[in-house]
Amino acid sequence: MDDIPLRDHSMDFGYTLGVLHHIPDTLAGLTACVSKLKPGAPFLMYLYYAFDNRPLWYRILWRLSGLARNVISHLLHGLRFVVSQIIAVLVYWPLARLAKV
Repeated sequence: MDDIPLRDHSMDFGYTLGVLHHIPDTLAGLTACVSKLKPGAPFLMYLYYAFDNRPLWYRILWRLSGLARNVISHLLHGLRFVVSQIIAVLVYWPLARLAKV
């Protein structure tokens, strides 16, 4: 993370999926990644963490979504595509719009 071979403010999009929690200083790693993004560029991040501090309803919802992912991933390609697009429109798109508020 100390020597990312990209110019600062040069990237249109960034992501890190299940990596930053392995770095001793997660915040410094995140800061290094974000410094490479152009202003306003999106950054997708996934961190693993324990659910100890989450309420029961959250843990249940998390398990249900995992179950749904497992079922969807085993569908035929065409059906999987349709289901994923419906979820994108009904769940992710509204959440993305809400995040701008």
